[in-house]
Amino acid sequence: MRVVVVLALAALAALIVALVSGSTLAAILVVMLALAGIVLLVRDWRAEPDAAEQASDSLGTIAELPANSVDVAVTALNMHHGNAERNVPYLKEIFTVLKPGAQVAVIDHQGKMGQDNAKMHRMMDSDAKKWLQEAGFEIAKESNILRQNADDHTLPIDDPRLARSTDQFMFIARKPAK
Repeated sequence: MRVVVVLALAALAALIVALVSGSTLAAILVVMLALAGIVLLVRDWRAEPDAAEQASDSLGTIAELPANSVDVAVTALNMHHGNAERNVPYLKEIFTVLKPGAQVAVIDHQGKMGQDNAKMHRMMDSDAKKWLQEAGFEIAKESNILRQNADDHTLPIDDPRLARSTDQFMFIARKPAK
C-alpha cells in the first residue's frame, strides 16, 4: 500500500509540473504513474480479498482530518455520481481540511447540455465549477490537458468505441488565503 501512496504522490507532482509547464511528457508520466498504482492495488486486492475494505477502513473520512491541515487534494472521476445536494457538502469538507491558500484538483467526464448525463456517467463542467464556488473555492485554473476532442459526449464513458478515452475537464481551485 505504501508503494501506491508514493506513486499517487509522484503522479500528483507530475500533474502539477504538467499544468505549470504545459509538458506533454509530464502528462504521460502522470498517466503511467496512475496506471502503475492501479495495477498494484488490483493485484493486492486480488491476492487478499479483504485488502480493499481494510485499506478504506484505515484511510478514514475527510471529516476525520483536522481543519486547515492539508496542502493539496485531488478528486477525480467521482462527482458525476452525485448532484449539488451531495457534492457541495463533499467539497465543503475538502475546503475545511485544506490550509488557506491550498488547492484542490477536480477532474471528471465532460457531459453535454440537454442529455441525461447521469445515465452516461458524465457531468457538466459548469456544475462542478458552480459547486466549487458554492463550497467557498476560487477557480485558479481551468486546464485542457485531459481533453479528448474525438469524444462528442453522447456515449456512456464505458462505451467500447471510446476505448476509455473520454473528454475530461479539470479545475484547479484554491481555498482563499484569508
